[in-house]
Amino acid sequence: MSDEDDTKVHDVSSALEYWPAPPPWGWTAERDPATGAYTPTGIHHGHLAVQVPFPVEVDLDQLVK
Repeated sequence: MSDEDDTKVHDVSSALEYWPAPPPWGWTAERDPATGAYTPTGIHHGHLAVQVPFPVEVDLDQLVK
């Protein structure tokens, strides 16, 4: 990598310091007992709540405060 290429990488890195953080989110999946494969069951923004395999409730917004 040349010095010029190295400078470009640093320019991009410093620009990312000002990029706003995305809001918190999470995804859930369930395992299919017949195939053993996982199937997506949801993408959650702000609040995540599931009942399977046990009840879980998470306020995702509180994770970043």
